[in-house]
Amino acid sequence: MNTQVLTPRPVIMLFRDDFRLADNPALNAAHASGQPVVCAFVHDPDTQRPGAIGWWLNQARSALAATLREQGGTLLEVEGTTPEAVPQLAKIFNAETVFWNRRYDPTGKAQDTQTKATLEAQGVCVHSLPGRLLHEPWTVQTGSGQPYKVFTAWWRAVRDMPPPGRCVSAPRTLTFAPWPKAAHALAEHAHTLPPTHYPKGQTPQSKTGHALKPMPTTCCKSLLKTTWPATAKSATAPTKTQHRAFHPIYGRGLFRPGKCGTRLKTLYKNTAT
Repeated sequence: MNTQVLTPRPVIMLFRDDFRLADNPALNAAHASGQPVVCAFVHDPDTQRPGAIGWWLNQARSALAATLREQGGTLLEVEGTTPEAVPQLAKIFNAETVFWNRRYDPTGKAQDTQTKATLEAQGVCVHSLPGRLLHEPWTVQTGSGQPYKVFTAWWRAVRDMPPPGRCVSAPRTLTFAPWPKAAHALAEHAHTLPPTHYPKGQTPQSKTGHALKPMPTTCCKSLLKTTWPATAKSATAPTKTQHRAFHPIYGRGLFRPGKCGTRLKTLYKNTAT
């Protein structure tokens, strides 16, 4: 009688710019599968973000990697284009499913479409989830099924919609898949990545992340002074630290982003302030 226990095939959780464990539908779905998880990120030259955004994402990715290490896992970071790197990872791990949160920009959508087609041709399932917007673009349309062209009409339509669902909590425990030798080789042979820490008041400027320029300022100098990730504390965990700093402001709809000093009523009529 054959008593050999079959090892479950792992699933891949593909992070892009959603470097968080809480409020991450794709990660929750990967965890709910009950299979070991591979947490992966692709340093894709086609989607690199320059300037302050690149600095922020770099810091947030480092914070995520540190959190995963605390839980006994590792963020597998590889270089290459997403349509090539992700199917390669799926082959190396013999993954059953790849999970990601949907992207809506033209480059991201095109990449995800191509990646999904390649994975499905390999026999790998793909689950994409809405984890970036309060409402996906196609859910806010005119009566004729067309996108709104006037902001005021769109704004009113959104205000009349039911509030978004509650944020999902971070998985209490994650079971991580072991890495085969080929995965270690990919991680070890990745090119030198941009630094994650810069002198106070400076951010990466070029795509390589090595050129520096003064940190941008706005008319909200007093606000940025206390909340921009230039201190040692926020540099180690910018995502969590900055969320806590901005939550009383944006969480209650007090300020309109990009327009300093403006007041804004709560977005949803039925949501208490």
